[in-house]
Amino acid sequence: MSFRLAWKPYMYNMSLPHLLGGVKAPALVVWGDDAQIRQRFEEHHSAGADHVAVQLLTENDADLVPGYASLASALGLQAEPG
Repeated sequence: MSFRLAWKPYMYNMSLPHLLGGVKAPALVVWGDDAQIRQRFEEHHSAGADHVAVQLLTENDADLVPGYASLASALGLQAEPG
């Protein structure tokens, strides 16, 4: 019961739900072959997207490295050494 009286979440702010209404975070889900993915990526970038997060969706327990390597190749990206 004491947690109900004293517990306060880290960085909690009562005005946060009101402020989040103004946040715009466009999202784009793309699937297809390499050419289709590259075309949609370039359209998104030319429309003004300057920060793009890419996430690969696979089967459970799939090795992600080959998938990301293929995706990077399709988008014309190179892996940084390290």
